[in-house]
Amino acid sequence: MTRSWRGGMRCCRDARAIDDRLTGVLRAAQIEDGQRDGVLTLAGATNPGSQGPALREALARSGRSAPPTDLKQVRDWWRALPGWLQQSLLVEDPARWGNLNGVPAKDRDVANRISLARDLERGRAWFEARGKKMPTTKKEYDAFVKSEVEAARELGPLRNAIAMNSFLTGDSDKKNSLLYAYEPSQYEGRGRAAVAFGDPDTAHHVAVCVPGLGSQVSKIDEVGGDAAALYEASKRADPTHDRAVIAWQGYDAPQLGVEDPLGVAHQDKALAGAHLLNRDVSAIAATRAGAGKLTVVGHSYGSTTTGLALQRDGMGARIDQAVLLGSPGVGGSAKTVADLGMSGDRVFVGSASRDLVTTGFQYLGHDPANEDFGATRFDAESPDRKPAGASLQDHSRYYERVSEPAKPDQDKTGEASGSTGAGSKGQKQIEKYSESLYSMGMIATGRGGELEGEGLTAPGRKTHVVSTPHGGFTSSIDPEWQRHPERYKFKEPAR
Repeated sequence: MTRSWRGGMRCCRDARAIDDRLTGVLRAAQIEDGQRDGVLTLAGATNPGSQGPALREALARSGRSAPPTDLKQVRDWWRALPGWLQQSLLVEDPARWGNLNGVPAKDRDVANRISLARDLERGRAWFEARGKKMPTTKKEYDAFVKSEVEAARELGPLRNAIAMNSFLTGDSDKKNSLLYAYEPSQYEGRGRAAVAFGDPDTAHHVAVCVPGLGSQVSKIDEVGGDAAALYEASKRADPTHDRAVIAWQGYDAPQLGVEDPLGVAHQDKALAGAHLLNRDVSAIAATRAGAGKLTVVGHSYGSTTTGLALQRDGMGARIDQAVLLGSPGVGGSAKTVADLGMSGDRVFVGSASRDLVTTGFQYLGHDPANEDFGATRFDAESPDRKPAGASLQDHSRYYERVSEPAKPDQDKTGEASGSTGAGSKGQKQIEKYSESLYSMGMIATGRGGELEGEGLTAPGRKTHVVSTPHGGFTSSIDPEWQRHPERYKFKEPAR
């Protein structure tokens, strides 16, 4: 066994990332006698895209000269391979199989965790060779490269690997996550990745969360945290069906500051991202076994990306519904839901009246929260909003959930508040959700039609043209501005 594999295994153990599937793959890689018990010898990975012994064996068995590229052909070809050969392929070229649509999500997770482990091991070896301890957090890494500028170039994707490892091994709710995609060197080092909570291949309901401005793999905890919150809300909204929520950092989002000062003001990156989003969502739709809802949730610039995927790529033919949060515009020339290829009961909009982006930065197309757009707008105000004036804080509150002291008969279900644990002083606590997260949990599980009955639908904004002696200007009136927002608790299922 080579040093890289020993290091990779140690790194995985440190990260608590070896589960039963990964253990089986690593055992396959330990065999050194050419072939034993049907498993090929693979001490380390081949060069990405080349044909190693496992791939040559797989191609020979299927009578092919190259692996298939068509989504459904990939799926069928992979399924026809024996398990030991699938495992050998994952070890041999994890970068290829971990990011190939058509390969099952659990196998992609195994491959991508191998790639992650190897990235971390290469970083550890670099630091050990210099008598230093490798950073284990982004903060530690950034402090190091600040004084060692050239090191960042040599270390390559290590910052992204550290961030991903920290996310996957953090809270207990990450234990069942799948590393669905992992390409840390893409987009000039900003990376491309996806993390799934639940298995999108088998889940009844599947949702895909698309982030916006400033998102990248080193910040996977942000869109990942949003996806984890939606997963939990979906679980509460429909505890009888499996669900999966994917944090999709799959495109090159515009960045803040000098790195990309004008990117957010244009639709170029949203258009490029729309093609990628449609491609990946099409793959999910084609390979999933569940018959429930397939939902795409776009936040901020991600809503523009989602809107363009619906307009330009026909994504509406492959999904059941879309949710647009804090949108600076749906992109393109769309003026109504029909221009997205959708109907009003399939497009849901969460737009806080004090969200500075959705109220003051409508430069990326039509506002989907407007009454004339025809979407279903749901309540999305934060109880912590400022008493007056718009703010950027409200742009980041759509996925909020909080624990509050239990107060019988005062939660929004009309029932006595149940216990979900004890507070710092032993007081019973309940978990409550923001209006928007509660609504999204309902939507993602096919209960969007119930929002109106629960008083969670909101009237659209109204736009007026005001004439003055010096010309006219457009004024928008939002009925949600004066409403008092609340938090919600899901009803416990009947026992």
